[in-house]
Amino acid sequence: MFPVKSRKIIIILIMVVALLVTAIVIAGLGEQPEIVRVSPDPDSQEVNLDTEISVLFGQIPENISLQIDPPLEIKQEIYNQNLLATPQERLQEGTDYQVSILFKKKDIFSWRFTTKELQESEIIEEEIKATQKLYPLIDYLPLKTDSYYLTYLKSMVLEATLKTGTKEAAEAEIREWIQSKGVDPATHQIVFTPGP
Repeated sequence: MFPVKSRKIIIILIMVVALLVTAIVIAGLGEQPEIVRVSPDPDSQEVNLDTEISVLFGQIPENISLQIDPPLEIKQEIYNQNLLATPQERLQEGTDYQVSILFKKKDIFSWRFTTKELQESEIIEEEIKATQKLYPLIDYLPLKTDSYYLTYLKSMVLEATLKTGTKEAAEAEIREWIQSKGVDPATHQIVFTPGP
């Protein structure tokens, strides 16, 4: 059998080795992920202004973020092995964007793409689409009935001016009308104002 002093040294050595192995295992969990595909494609031209940016990884990514230049506010979500970055505003036309994938805040891959230049008719069409997204009932308003007058106060907020009847009855009728136009009534707030 080993003397007491030798046993203490052996126990200390075993603990040191265990700590080293644990540190190596923990460090290995944060390995740089394999990048399988990015979208838009690198060096692509004429990219649509409502494009989302996505990165497919070989495994579920951790400690990953995107940096975009020129700066762009994005909503970043990870679904399984896919990172999806949804711009919170439209991309600017005719702009060269650089996207960098950061792993633990270090750039591991970058690529560029360029958005398309819009013609005047396309600009008008894009403005109409943007307006309809913010005001999906715009084509049907203002609406005048015997009970109320309905119009947009601001994006997704309807203003109803009561002529007759109760607020509750008018609200039920308005929500039914919204649904009849193919729009989810829950997407709109209704603000009532007293009539003349």
